[in-house]
Parts: sequence; structure tokens; C-alpha cells
Amino acid sequence: MTASALDFTTVIAFVLGAIVATVLLMMTVLRANANDARALRETIAARDADLATERVATATVQATIAQMKLGERDVEERLQRVAQTYVTEAREVLVKTAAERLVAQVTPLNERLDLLGKSLVDLGTARIEDQTRVATLLESLSTKMAGIDDATRRVERVLGHSQARGSWGEFELKRLLELTGMTEHRRGGPVSP
Repeated sequence: MTASALDFTTVIAFVLGAIVATVLLMMTVLRANANDARALRETIAARDADLATERVATATVQATIAQMKLGERDVEERLQRVAQTYVTEAREVLVKTAAERLVAQVTPLNERLDLLGKSLVDLGTARIEDQTRVATLLESLSTKMAGIDDATRRVERVLGHSQARGSWGEFELKRLLELTGMTEHRRGGPVSP
């Protein structure tokens, strides 16, 4: 064996050792990569499981949200019905209270109006009675006026003659003396004109 053969064998051994070392190193790296790949696959599987769990949770949340929206609509409808019921009841109570107050205020007015109506009827009746009395008095006055007119004409006719005026004067004087309480018997004799 020569030195060159030794060197060659050494080189080959060295190269083979390097190749073996490289292969071993690569195998170690491959094993590490395989372990990393396994860990990555496990991580991916875990993340896929987490993702699936998240998807299920998301679907559950979405279903819950949908149910809550339905529930919210139902609650809104119930609240609207309850509010409408309360509003209706409150309106009825207010109307009833207002009606009672109005009746309480109108009742005295109605009573006063009834009294006023009765007074007006009484006044109307009294007015009719007064009108009847006035008409009767006017008729009586008219009759008396006609009588006075006749008497005045007769007096004018009578007093138109001088002798009648003298007799009338004597008659009036006699009547005046009687009214004052002077009579024939008090002064001693008849009073002559």
C-alpha cells in the first residue's frame, strides 16, 4: 500500500465518513423534520379541532342570536300588546274620570238651568196674565173713555145754555159744601148761591 493508496483510501474513508456523517446528519434532520412535521400535523389537527369547535360555537352563537332575535321580536310584540293594553285601560280610566268630573260640573248647571227654565215659564205665564189684565184694563179704559166722551159731549151741550150752566154751578156748589161737611142744618138755612 502505497502512500497514495493510503491517502486515497483515507480520502475515501474520509469522504465515506463525511457522507455517512452527512447521511446521519440528514437522517437526524429528517427525523427532526419528521418530528416537526408530526408536531405540525398535530398542531394543525388541534387547530382544525379548535376551528371545528369554533365553527360549532359560532353556529351555536348564531343560532342563539337568531333565537334571541325571534325572542326579541316576541318580547317586542308582547311589550306592544301590554303597552296597548295599559294605554287602552289608562284611556278608559281617563275618559271615565273626565266623564265623572264633567257630570259633577254639569249637574249643578243643569239644576240651575232647570230652575231658570221654571222661572222663565213662570215669567211667561205671569206675562201672559199681565197682558190679559192689561188688555182687560185697556178695554175697560176704552169703554170708560167712550163714556167720558159721551159725558163730556152732554156736559158741553148742557153748559152750552146759560140757564143750564147756572143750575150746574148750583149743583156743584152744593156738592162741594156737602163734601166739606157743611150742610143746611148747621148754618141755619139753605145756602143760596
